Amino acid sequence: MSDRTNRHILIVAALGATLALGGCVTTPEVDPVLTKLTELEDRLVSIERVVNNQSLVSLQGQLDQLTEDMRSVRGTAEQVQFETEEAGKRQRTQYIDLDGRIVKLEKGGSAFPSVNVGGANSGIAGIADRQAYESAFELLKSGRYDEAKTAFTDFTASYPGSPFADNGNFWLAEAHYVTGDYQAALAQFQKVITDFPGSPKVADAWMKVGYCQYELKAYAEARTALEAVVSGFPDTTPARLAQQRLQQMAGEGR
Repeated sequence: MSDRTNRHILIVAALGATLALGGCVTTPEVDPVLTKLTELEDRLVSIERVVNNQSLVSLQGQLDQLTEDMRSVRGTAEQVQFETEEAGKRQRTQYIDLDGRIVKLEKGGSAFPSVNVGGANSGIAGIADRQAYESAFELLKSGRYDEAKTAFTDFTASYPGSPFADNGNFWLAEAHYVTGDYQAALAQFQKVITDFPGSPKVADAWMKVGYCQYELKAYAEARTALEAVVSGFPDTTPARLAQQRLQQMAGEGR
């Protein structure tokens, strides 16, 4: 074979190899379906991100509203509690004032009769027991309960025969009650009942015995005392209040 023929063969072979190599490095065709899926996935991720952000914003808004509602409710509750306490104080003051006026009528038209026949234990008010009772009573009216306790304790010890002794013992018990010393109040209200059976304060004392036992969670004893007020002192304010407390206890399952 001639040299010319050999060169031709080599050229043809080289060309074939070049074409073959060129076919191997050709960029493969992109799948349009795969491209579309990728685009949709990217859009879905973007949409989810927006939705999540909007949900967080919505939840934060709801949380802020709930916080504001709770703040409003708390403020309302505090206002109601304050108004209730103030109403209780006003009612207590009115009750004490009314009792003072009743005492005036019970003792002959004057709150503190000044006749002193036979001394302080004779059942007629003298100057000393009058002043002692008046001083203690004013302390109670002004809400100075601890001072009133001391003053009434001194009064009841010093003037057991005073015409104001029943009231003094009752208001000493009341001073214990309003300061939450229910055990001491209970004993003092019971003293009014036993030591002054003819006093107009007996019905109130029985009612307060029931109240004290209620606060001490002696519910059976409280019910007995309150029922005694309803049956023993019908058509009176203590009986009405006792009936209300009995209804409250029934509603509470006690």
